[in-house]
Amino acid sequence: MRRSCLMLVLVTLMAADVARAQERSSALATEESAVGLSPTLFWFAASATIISASLGGFYALRVRDLYDRAEALAGVSPERLELRDDMKRAEVTADVLFASALVLAAGTTVLAFHVDWRATDRSASRARPSQAKMRWRLTPVLLPSAQALQLRGTFP
Repeated sequence: MRRSCLMLVLVTLMAADVARAQERSSALATEESAVGLSPTLFWFAASATIISASLGGFYALRVRDLYDRAEALAGVSPERLELRDDMKRAEVTADVLFASALVLAAGTTVLAFHVDWRATDRSASRARPSQAKMRWRLTPVLLPSAQALQLRGTFP
């Protein structure tokens, strides 16, 4: 009788431990899924996209300049052949930079949906006091010999 009661208590305790462990793991999984990526990663990717597209535009303008300079030269000249080679290298560079900007833009768009934007709002609200609690007053001060502005404020 005692053994069966002891076994029943042990089984009940084990079941309770398993249930608690499952609750903890589901709570952790929910907490992890609620937390997204850092906005810093998004802004880094967006900056890389802008830089890549800007450099691609620079090289595209350089191709146009080299083309105009080559057109101004005589039909067959060593300078024109050299400009043509430079133009081909600049074209390939511009194409690679534009393609990388396109890939980075797609990746940045995907990142935008996985970033936890609320985390920055929460940390910003903790870092500085709310504007409703801070009061500022700027008043003019007029004295017979001087004029000034007086700034008064209350801080929480």
